[in-house]
Amino acid sequence: MCNAIATKMFVCALLQWLLYPSYMTGEALQTATSILTWVNSNTSWPSFTGHLCANRSFNQLQNTDSLVCSVVEMCKLAEAWQSNPAVVHDWLQSVTDIPQDISEYLQLFVSGLFIHNFDNSEIKKESFKLLLKMVERNNDFAASVMTLILYKLADEKEPLVQLQLLRGLTKMAVQKVHIII
Repeated sequence: MCNAIATKMFVCALLQWLLYPSYMTGEALQTATSILTWVNSNTSWPSFTGHLCANRSFNQLQNTDSLVCSVVEMCKLAEAWQSNPAVVHDWLQSVTDIPQDISEYLQLFVSGLFIHNFDNSEIKKESFKLLLKMVERNNDFAASVMTLILYKLADEKEPLVQLQLLRGLTKMAVQKVHIII
C-alpha cells in the first residue's frame, strides 16, 4: 500500500507503456491493466512511507541510489499534502519559474498531482499549466503529457477543465508524431 499521489505517479509511468502494447509484453500488460483498475477503484490511501524507511534493507537500497532517495522524499511530501490541497496549490505556484533541469526532475511528481482527484479545480489547472510549461521547455515530454491529457479528459466532469484540457491537447503537436491526432 502507498499514498494516493505516489500511486498516481506510478499510473503516469504505466500509461505511456500501456499506450503501445505488443505481443511480447502481453502478460505484463495484463498485470499493469489490473493494477490500473485497482488504482481507479481504490478509495482508501494509507501512508506507509515511514514504515518503509524504517526497514533496514530498504535503507541500504536508498543509500545506493539517489533517485530512490528523491522518490521517498516526494512520497513523504505527498503523504503530508494528500489531505491539504491548499499547500499543493501554493507549491505549484512557487515552482512555476524554477530552472528547466529541476522542473524536468519533477515531471512525474507533477503528473501524479495532475491526475489525482483533488476536489479543488485550481490544483488541476495549476498542475496542468506547469506540465504545459515543461513541454514548452522540452518537447520530449509531449508524448507523456498528451497521454495524461487524454487519460484525464476521459474522467473529467467539469466543463471548464475539459475545455482547458482540449486546448492543451493542441499544444502537444510539437512533435511530428502527434500531429496526426
